[in-house]
Amino acid sequence: MESSQELGEIFNGMMLFRAQLKQPSKDANNPFFKQGYVTLEGVMKSVDEALKGTGLSYTQIVSNDESGIGVKTIITHKSGQFFSTGVLSLTPEKKNPQGYGSAITYAKRYQLSALFGISSDKDDDGNQATPSNKPKQNYQKRQASRQQTTSKPKERLVEFQKLLKQASEKLNASTEEVQTSALNVAKQDPEYIKANETGKQDRLISILKNMLTQRE
Repeated sequence: MESSQELGEIFNGMMLFRAQLKQPSKDANNPFFKQGYVTLEGVMKSVDEALKGTGLSYTQIVSNDESGIGVKTIITHKSGQFFSTGVLSLTPEKKNPQGYGSAITYAKRYQLSALFGISSDKDDDGNQATPSNKPKQNYQKRQASRQQTTSKPKERLVEFQKLLKQASEKLNASTEEVQTSALNVAKQDPEYIKANETGKQDRLISILKNMLTQRE
């Protein structure tokens, strides 16, 4: 993740955003799964409405490489603070304009939904777009190594709750709002998505520590 040195204003903006967010209705149907989902337009409309007065904005950049189509999302604040996701790369099943268009649309919708906490679908409607960046074979070994260096589950939970309370007091927000904000930041990290429960907890603890550091 790329970001500015300070993120306090963005965290505040994200909490304001969450308070204003109204989940969009699933107004489109996937003919393959017979279930509803929210279109990219629906996700963007819901996000744009909730962004009002928060000082936040976003930009999505599309790239093209040997792996296929890539999309990166950048969230900025009027203070100048920012952070960006990694590139979500998708390989279209069909190498034609429709296939590439489907991959771009799906990647944009997926990243926006993950970053802003939008409940956009019950299924994978990107039928023409499949992820190309598979986990490396040695990922499980890295995770096992991380687990050996982390604290016991009970100690980790105590540390998380302590940091959550401290961040809540610093930001003058409820613990639920702080936890949601930290979770939204974590979800944009590909390593967090692939991690087990221990790895996810460690990532959230790291984000909470960063919140406290940035606000001092």
